Amino acid sequence: MANNRDNAVVLVLGAPEDHLIPQGLKDAFGSERSIHISKDLYVQAYTVANSFEGAIKIIAYSKTPKNPDLTWLSSEDPGFLECHGKSYSEMLMMSASLAFTTGCKKVVYINHLCPFITQQHIDFAFSKISEKNCVIGASESGGVYLVGVSRENLKILENFDPYSDNFLDEILEKAKRNKASVLGMEYLLIVKDEATLKTWLESSSPTPSVFSEMLKKVDDGNHKKRKKERHIQEQVEEGQNQSENTQQLNESNTNEKMDGK
Repeated sequence: MANNRDNAVVLVLGAPEDHLIPQGLKDAFGSERSIHISKDLYVQAYTVANSFEGAIKIIAYSKTPKNPDLTWLSSEDPGFLECHGKSYSEMLMMSASLAFTTGCKKVVYINHLCPFITQQHIDFAFSKISEKNCVIGASESGGVYLVGVSRENLKILENFDPYSDNFLDEILEKAKRNKASVLGMEYLLIVKDEATLKTWLESSSPTPSVFSEMLKKVDDGNHKKRKKERHIQEQVEEGQNQSENTQQLNESNTNEKMDGK
């Protein structure tokens, strides 16, 4: 399926730097880990969006002195809509508005915090969007991982907060006020704590995550450590057995000598 200029997949990205990481993620994972986790999630979202051939891609990004481009995301540097100084919601609205201005009829936004989004989810969303219908993918926690809209329903994306657990209720209310019906998709997890991170790392995702590799290295290290400990323990036990055998042999020789006398 060739790129369809009627459709646009929208991504909102932030540089993987400490001062740009939401406090909620820092509280959950710590400053250093949250940076790596965020980057890993951004890469996963971009990989899925970029491999979807039925739409153009629009990336909203605010460049920084440390990361003035997106080579940290892709070696090919996909380019982006510069959104310096804008909030997440403003970046989303700018990119969606640009899509409609350039002739797109449908926009699907995907939340990078959900690494379980597939091309099938995106394709399904596009197939169900109409002037009177929007598509929403939610998590059981109340967050939103995907929103599909036409130009007529763009307002429901205003004040979007990907880190809010209450945003589903807000977006449903906005859709109702806009007289748009809502088609819900299956629930998918959003990474926000250790439990959801572990679920992702242990999933059969086709794209290996940085942290799954780190976890593997830790496990390999622990395995080597346990193997070394077992080897040492075996040597100790072997030494003890040899000592006991030697002692028994000495006692036996001593007894034989005494019996000979």
